[in-house]
Amino acid sequence: MDEIKTANKSIEFLNSNYPKSFGSIKKNDFRLRDFLDLNDKDLAILWKKLRHFCISRAKKVKPRTKYKDLEYIGSGWEWSVFKKDEKTVIKVPAEIFPEINEPIYLENLKKAYKTIRKKFPTEFVANSKFYRKEGLNIEEQEFIKGEADAIVSFETKDVKLLLNLKVFLECCLKIIEENEWLPDFRFLKSKSGFLLRNVILEDETNRPVIIDFTLYFDPNHLYPKMKKTYLYRQKRRILKLLNWTEQQLKFRE
Repeated sequence: MDEIKTANKSIEFLNSNYPKSFGSIKKNDFRLRDFLDLNDKDLAILWKKLRHFCISRAKKVKPRTKYKDLEYIGSGWEWSVFKKDEKTVIKVPAEIFPEINEPIYLENLKKAYKTIRKKFPTEFVANSKFYRKEGLNIEEQEFIKGEADAIVSFETKDVKLLLNLKVFLECCLKIIEENEWLPDFRFLKSKSGFLLRNVILEDETNRPVIIDFTLYFDPNHLYPKMKKTYLYRQKRRILKLLNWTEQQLKFRE
């Protein structure tokens, strides 16, 4: 792996010194803030080192799979998810990265949620509440029944789905323009349609519903050039999908 040297010392990330992620969505609050005197080429190398460290740690550390007597559903880098009842899930820190359980992370999570609620219609965001109990950050969220990482087929004739998608994409553009940030959404074109990553396509309503409000490895908050490049690419993908959606709706008027 390429080497970067600052003050004649090679930068390597360890458990004791890696730049932590606290879920901030504040403009220009960069995770690599201590290294912004480096040029863009070196910053690109540095974030790859950080990514390598994070992936390695996530592979080595087993996530939390038990919480009280609740049924375990699954884990990501930030949270482990448990079923509270038929309508509610409980998310607690997965224990892979310890900063997820810091009080400041919970405060930043609340801010991200409030920001998303302001930019998207209420029904596009899973109802959630956040609190700290017994030394743990906890997110309690309504259980959304639907398909994760759904594909919107090029052949779809579902007007309700297309209308919902149009509203969702317009809100995505708005949050990019006003907040210089986008939650962990990805819009990828496949052979059969558009893949919607990290939202749930709700069964009953055919509505994209947001269930995650922060992203541990947030490209919007690593360093300035990455933010600019990432948002430009995201905006371009969103506009392409929005244009396709509007064309499909015109065909079905």
